[in-house]
Amino acid sequence: MSWPGAGTSRHFPCFDGLRAVAALSIVGVHTAVASGFTTRSHLGFYAARLEIGVAVFFLISGFLLYRPFVVAHLEGRRVATGAFVRRRVLRIVPLYWCVLAVAAWGLHAVKVGSVGAALILFGFVQIYSRRYFFRGITAAWSLCTEVTYYLLLPLYARALTHRPRSPQAQLRAELAGTGLLAGASLAFRVLVISLKPPGWNLMLNWLPGMLDLFAAGMALAVASVWVERRQREPALLGHPAMPWGAWVLAGVAFWAVSTRAGIPRAALFTQTLPMNLSRQTLYGLFALFLLLPGVFGPQNRGLVRALLRNRAVRWAGLASYGIYLWHDVWIEKLIEWRHLQLFRIHLPYLFATVTAITVVVSAVTYAVVERPFLSLKGHRLPARREGEALTPDLRADVRAIGAGARTIG
Repeated sequence: MSWPGAGTSRHFPCFDGLRAVAALSIVGVHTAVASGFTTRSHLGFYAARLEIGVAVFFLISGFLLYRPFVVAHLEGRRVATGAFVRRRVLRIVPLYWCVLAVAAWGLHAVKVGSVGAALILFGFVQIYSRRYFFRGITAAWSLCTEVTYYLLLPLYARALTHRPRSPQAQLRAELAGTGLLAGASLAFRVLVISLKPPGWNLMLNWLPGMLDLFAAGMALAVASVWVERRQREPALLGHPAMPWGAWVLAGVAFWAVSTRAGIPRAALFTQTLPMNLSRQTLYGLFALFLLLPGVFGPQNRGLVRALLRNRAVRWAGLASYGIYLWHDVWIEKLIEWRHLQLFRIHLPYLFATVTAITVVVSAVTYAVVERPFLSLKGHRLPARREGEALTPDLRADVRAIGAGARTIG
């Protein structure tokens, strides 16, 4: 069987909207905790599980970052490791360093304290230290996990292409590989929870503990390339009702993990093995079903995709990395400036105000930090993230993100 041309640069127009959903869910969980809504409302179980946005980000990374590798592998090529790592560094490091520096020494919202602490926090290794895990930007723990994934991915891809295979055999190897990664993650979590070494509850956030979520995104990438190469999408995936069906299933997974998995509302809790397995599985299913309409089917049809491609939603997604990094800082500063009482705050006010401030600030840092560094990725991807297109006019970018902030706030 012959395989048609590469789809490495295929555009997925709904993914900015999916990033927006993930980022705003994280803002939601943190404002719900700070306001006290999580513990005092009967809806607090749902608010506590909005942390599910991290799983969505992990699946998005697994999908978008691994898809070019799958295309190359099926064509008998390899992706250049140096170029991949350079693009990841330009994407993740400059804004994180900027936000951490401003938060620590400009706004005094986080404490660095020493040169050693700075090396740990700026070096993406705080999740490996019980002392520093909750220091710096709290949400940045997932960046440490992401960075480890970036280092693993080229090595994994090389191992998967150590000998030539036919496209069909390579496809089987790709699927087996993602299954092996998910199995290794399961084994790691079972081992850690069973043995309970020092700091074991934090170890579950390391890459091995989250690898099954990345693997699910990678498996979705393999399925996407396979469907594209067949040039014929299964009828179910292209059905007009598929987006609604997928999102209903995502809703069921969210309901189940919120009310049927026995997970406490508290921000920090000790996980049992059944709790961890059900939580991780349902988080992964939620993210997978959420992503399906953005991967399969006509991307310009249906209300679900129209929502994800809405101008305000897309630009919130464009600023999603900034939203993710900045929002905790503005929660703390808003409480300080307005002399609000922690755990006694009206949630709609806190969420709307923090979101509006965060999106505007993220628009500025996108313009002055993210975009200039993204433009250095190389002539093949000028100021682009994998799987997305950016408007070339910088002023239009900032205006659109500002419009998104007004709409959301």
